[in-house]
Formats: sequence, C-alpha cells, structure tokens
Amino acid sequence: MVENIIYYDGECGLCHGAVKFILRIDTKNKFHFSPISKLIQNEIKIDSIILKINDEVYYEGQAIVTIMENIENNWSYVASILRIIPIDRLNQLYRWISKNRKKVFSKKQYACPNIPTHLKNRFILK
Repeated sequence: MVENIIYYDGECGLCHGAVKFILRIDTKNKFHFSPISKLIQNEIKIDSIILKINDEVYYEGQAIVTIMENIENNWSYVASILRIIPIDRLNQLYRWISKNRKKVFSKKQYACPNIPTHLKNRFILK
C-alpha cells in the first residue's frame, strides 16, 4: 500500500506547478501524488490539497507545513517559519489563494503535463 500521498486538484495550473515543485525538492522520493478526483467518491466538494501521511490526513495550511517538514534539504526551516503563523490564519490565507487561483492561474493546456517515465511510479492515477 502506498503511503505519503499528496492529493491535488488535477484541473488547476497552480496545483500542477506545486506538484512539479515538490517533485523537484523531494529528493528522497517520500511523496506520491494523485488527483483529488481519485479520492472523492461522492459529490463532496473539497477545495484543498490533502496530505495523507502515516495514517493521518492534513488539509490546507497544515498539509503544506507537514509536507515541508518531511522534505529534507532544509525545507523544515520553511515549515518552522510557517508554524509562526497561527494555523487559523495560515488556513485563511490558503483558502484565499484557493478561491482565487483559477482567476490568477488559469488552466492552460500545458498546465497538465505529461508525466515523465522516470516519475510515473510516483503517481497514482487509477
């Protein structure tokens, strides 16, 4: 069973950029990725990144902080800085970005990139 899964909006250019960024900095290959549509079974609308790690589930700002804490190469320092911000404020900022992302970062044809062969094992698409 795959652990450490980041679920993302598969129709969001900003989200695809975040996935590419995490793939680049996650040199220990700790995370796998899956479109959020693979997680949602009914018609529940979830507009957040979701991190499932060690049988725990994190949303919004807490997901971002936890991802940064688990990536090596000094990214835990970024998490430490983010932890200074009260979680309710961090989540509020996350929700504001999420609400406005499709206006600012509209989906482009190139936003949904083909997954390079050497990274396909890090994606859960079924």
